[in-house]
Amino acid sequence: MAPEDTITIYHNPRCSNSRGALALIEARGIQPRVVDYLHAQLDAAHLAALIAQLVCQCAR
Repeated sequence: MAPEDTITIYHNPRCSNSRGALALIEARGIQPRVVDYLHAQLDAAHLAALIAQLVCQCAR
């Protein structure tokens, strides 16, 4: 996996869905970058960058 293809998961270890998603990723032999978003200091610029990555064009 190329460095630009690294998977990042914003993880809450107390959440069963988050734990399940992390387990699925790791079961496929992928070692993701794990960010505990409850303890990470995510500033406005970081959050804006994440939102920009989520933007997609709707089918017209």
